Amino acid sequence: MQITVDIPDSVTQRLRESLPHSGSSLEEQCRVLLLIYAYRSMLLSGGRLKELLGLDTTLELDALLQEYDVDLHYDADDFERNRQTLLTVERGQPLTA
Repeated sequence: MQITVDIPDSVTQRLRESLPHSGSSLEEQCRVLLLIYAYRSMLLSGGRLKELLGLDTTLELDALLQEYDVDLHYDADDFERNRQTLLTVERGQPLTA
C-alpha cells in the first residue's frame, strides 16, 4: 500500500534535522516510525518488525528501537525460549531452527 501525506516544507525540514538516520529519506523514516508505532501498540511482533525493516538480528532491532526510545518487548514466552536454548547449548546439543 502506498500512502501520500502532505506536510509543509517548513515542517519536513525540521523533521529531517531531528529524526535519527539522517542519511535515510524522509519517506523511509516515516515508514520506520509507522512500523515502530505498530510495534509499540502490540500490532506487530518483534520478529515481524525485524522482517519488515530488513534487520537480521534481535540486537539490530534492539539498537534501532533504542534510537527511538522504545523498549524491546520481552515476555515470559521469550524468556522460556531463551532458557531452553541455553539448556540445549549447555548439553552440547545442536540448535534447531
